[in-house]
Amino acid sequence: MPQVTQDTEDLIHAEALFYEGNRYKNDGDLLQAETCFREALSLIPDFAEAHANLGLLLDEAGVQIEAEKHYVRSLTCNPNYVQTYLNLGVLLASQKRFEEAETAYHQALKLNPNAPAVWSNL
Repeated sequence: MPQVTQDTEDLIHAEALFYEGNRYKNDGDLLQAETCFREALSLIPDFAEAHANLGLLLDEAGVQIEAEKHYVRSLTCNPNYVQTYLNLGVLLASQKRFEEAETAYHQALKLNPNAPAVWSNL
């Protein structure tokens, strides 16, 4: 039987927490969703998708400073998420940081030049 390392167990647990967090978010239990995303990140600090989803959750709750940090961390971990660039751009535009928002939108368009939501926001 192959040996399962602690890193593998942490990854499996973090992914389970991530999916559980998504279920809670979809069910409207935002506190439980946030808890799951934070627990996943405590296991795998560079879990890009968990940062992105926690950022969105915080953004929707009006906690924009922390949301921005999670969006940026997500993109640092994996710079290939069109939706995260879009979400970051929307957050920046809502703060009237238009040049930064435009940069985020252009990054999204580099990844997917046919993304209608990005073009609309740009």
